[in-house]
Amino acid sequence: NFFLFYVSATSAWSPRQNARLAYEGFITITAKVHRNKPEQPLPELQPFYSVLCWRDFQSSRHVQRALEQIASSTSNYRLIDSPDKQRAWKLLNNYQNLQNGGNWLTADYFAMLQAASADKAINFTLHTIE
Repeated sequence: NFFLFYVSATSAWSPRQNARLAYEGFITITAKVHRNKPEQPLPELQPFYSVLCWRDFQSSRHVQRALEQIASSTSNYRLIDSPDKQRAWKLLNNYQNLQNGGNWLTADYFAMLQAASADKAINFTLHTIE
């Protein structure tokens, strides 16, 4: 369920606009929509991973199953909200580039998320889970 919004390049990367879309249940990916233009945000309605707060994340049936598998594993897994968000993004970016040849969470998109999180007028907090 992709929704291509025809907005200016500045508006498409607006931290406030994208925080509002997240509040409404959209997760934004980036995509090359036009051949001769750079990637742009592409809001997507995602009922399975539209995570807006940790409480909701933990109550998801899919997440509960995954956490149960981790808990019963012999491996020593830990989930943390990384204090070094830039490091977490670099690790994700390297992994995505190796596995998929690119990362939907582009540097521009990550910068927009950081700006939204830094703006105290927006009710948005960026979390990077490792």
